[in-house]
Amino acid sequence: MLDWRSGRERHRPLELADSPLRVAISPDSNLLVVTTGTYLHGHYRELASSLDLHSGRVLARDIPLPGPLAGLRYSPNSRFLVHWRESEVQVRDASSLAPIAAPAPIPAKPYSVIGVSITRLGPNSSSSPCVTL
Repeated sequence: MLDWRSGRERHRPLELADSPLRVAISPDSNLLVVTTGTYLHGHYRELASSLDLHSGRVLARDIPLPGPLAGLRYSPNSRFLVHWRESEVQVRDASSLAPIAAPAPIPAKPYSVIGVSITRLGPNSSSSPCVTL
């Protein structure tokens, strides 16, 4: 990882098993998620890794997500990561990539999902995220 201002190395590179399919930086610029693709037990998966951009520490490595994904997005507060594919959507903790809930069905075709919004139902930060497709 390079410091974009000075060009100096800030952290050791994150080694991946294959070329990245997706790279996303959280809105607060603290986290980075990277996915690669592989077949596990006869099913295609995207392996997701989460990195703390300030310390360089890998927070989660090679967490299998059902793939191929149609997309993934961070919540505005950078606490959640939502990913979707074919007929399902799932919300995960942005740091650990642990699932917040089981995958939920998408009522429309995946190509009709052109954007995702993540908001909260309640007034405090411990409320559950609400995903709008």
